[in-house]
Amino acid sequence: MRSESRPEEHLPSPQPERTSSRGMVLLALLLLGVAGGGIWWATRDADTREELRSQAAQTLHKAQNSAVSTLLDALSPTPPKPPLPEVRAQATDAVASGPADAGGSPAPEDIALLETLTAGTPVDADADARKREDRIVRPAFVQDAARWMASCYQPGNTGEGRLKFSAQWANARFATRTQGIALPEGAEFTSRAALLRYLLKPGVLQSLYDKYGDSFMQEFDTALRQPEAQKPLSDKAVRGAYRLYADYLASVAGALDSVAATPGLSAELRRMEEAGQHSVDLNGRITEAVFQMDEAREAGDSAAMQEAQQRINVLTSQYRLANSEKARIRQQTIALLKQRGGRSLDDATVLFLAQWVNRRMAVDKNAQGAAQAAAGVLRALAARMQQRQ
Repeated sequence: MRSESRPEEHLPSPQPERTSSRGMVLLALLLLGVAGGGIWWATRDADTREELRSQAAQTLHKAQNSAVSTLLDALSPTPPKPPLPEVRAQATDAVASGPADAGGSPAPEDIALLETLTAGTPVDADADARKREDRIVRPAFVQDAARWMASCYQPGNTGEGRLKFSAQWANARFATRTQGIALPEGAEFTSRAALLRYLLKPGVLQSLYDKYGDSFMQEFDTALRQPEAQKPLSDKAVRGAYRLYADYLASVAGALDSVAATPGLSAELRRMEEAGQHSVDLNGRITEAVFQMDEAREAGDSAAMQEAQQRINVLTSQYRLANSEKARIRQQTIALLKQRGGRSLDDATVLFLAQWVNRRMAVDKNAQGAAQAAAGVLRALAARMQQRQ
């Protein structure tokens, strides 16, 4: 008969003798080490013991830092290592310039645009779209400009119509109206300054005309024949509008050519402005003398009244001479500005164009070339309008 046994009887039995003997050995070694270390430490001098204490503290500190660092590394994901400088430079250049066009160098306006973009700005990769449309001046701007110019023509009841359009009016309208202008984000200047900086680059104006000339003419013709605020124009009125615009744009083109080619433009305009300022100063002195004479009259001081009257007479004579000199210098300046073109344009517009170009030339080395490019574009547009009159 098999005797029953309990499960715990099959577990291995502890062996206290072997464990105790091993523990005694370890304890003896530990005591020996402590005793030996104590004897060795007791035989060291004070300086040596201080140096050893400092080394031990540094070692413990490093160990603690290493342990903490290891724990943080385990809990936090390791960030990717930054690329090498040359790799970063290549990546920045690639983003800033965009994908290269296959089969040719970039267009002039693309080169100009790259100067306004910053690294990380997305660039359109569609080469065909870049050829059809400009990245800054969008089709919506061209459409708006064409419709507005068409609305500036007022047909006559019986005869020739007239234009309520001028270079000054166009400048004022588009100074704040930026519909259809897609400027880079983060520009450090106003929208107008950014747009001018872009347009006054070599080749940009001609490129814009190449891109949008046909669509502008089509939009202009549609808006001209079907105006929003009045009944459709007759063919005769449409031809009249084209004739007036062709003449005006050709005159502006001639004036821009002449202004851009005028030697000493800045000095000539400054001479005219100084003559005008002299007249303004004399007028102010006359006003002051009249005020003093009124005060003398109220005070009953006849001597002061007489003195003020004499001063007014002298200043008035000087003012007439200054005005004559101002008019003479103004006509000389206008004649010089019209020497190479724009003779049919009114004087006020010629002076406006000259002052506008002069301000641009003071801050942009490309302004003179841009003025000549603008003249070429206006002349080409005038020729197309002349063909439809």
